[in-house]
This record gives sequence, structure tokens and C-alpha cells, in this order.
Amino acid sequence: MQVFFKKVIIKIKNLEIECNIGVYDWEKTFNRKLIINIEVETLNEKSCVSDDLKDTLDYDIIYKNIKQIVATKKYNLIECLAKDILEMICSQDLISFARVEIDKIKVFEDVYSCAVILEKKLD
Repeated sequence: MQVFFKKVIIKIKNLEIECNIGVYDWEKTFNRKLIINIEVETLNEKSCVSDDLKDTLDYDIIYKNIKQIVATKKYNLIECLAKDILEMICSQDLISFARVEIDKIKVFEDVYSCAVILEKKLD
């Protein structure tokens, strides 16, 4: 197998999720839109040659797990939600690096979003 690259980057971009998240009592009375972006690096390029899902990271699993995390736990801070998502991603096989960015939309009238980014490099 001839390889022309050192890593494969898989992204989930602009996943829109409604959830109840916030510290203040008034925030807990409604759902707010979050936008989640995921970037995952794998050093396994086998799927680029085999064209077989079993040889890569299945982003459908990550997508479904994110939806499950958001649906099953209440959060005050997007930092904590990002940590739980990052830990779930890093538990998957083939991962060398993962990045989770969560935007909390329209926290302030004149600001589109407030965001947090967590990254982890695995050995």
C-alpha cells in the first residue's frame, strides 16, 4: 500500500443541537441551540485503500454518541459537555488527536456565540 499522507482527519461540522444548558435559573427555563464541531485525527490510512468502513473511524457512532450524551445529562457549563464528548471520542480505536468545539448561540444579544474548545493528543 503506497501512502501519500501521514494522517487522516475526520470532521463533523456544525452539528446543531438544542439542549437545556446554563448556570443561571433563567437559563434553565428554555432550550438553547449549541453548535458542535469535531475534528479527529487517525494515523490509519488503510480505509483510503480498502474503501471499507471497518478500516476507519465511523463518524455515525460519534454522532449518535453525542446525541445520547446531550439527551441523558443536564449541564451547567459547555466546558463539562465538551469534556464528556472528548472523552467519548478518545475512547474510540484509531484516534491520535481529537478536538471538540462547542458554541453556545446568542448568549448575548449582540454576540453570535460564546465557545469553548478542548483538545487531546493521544500517544
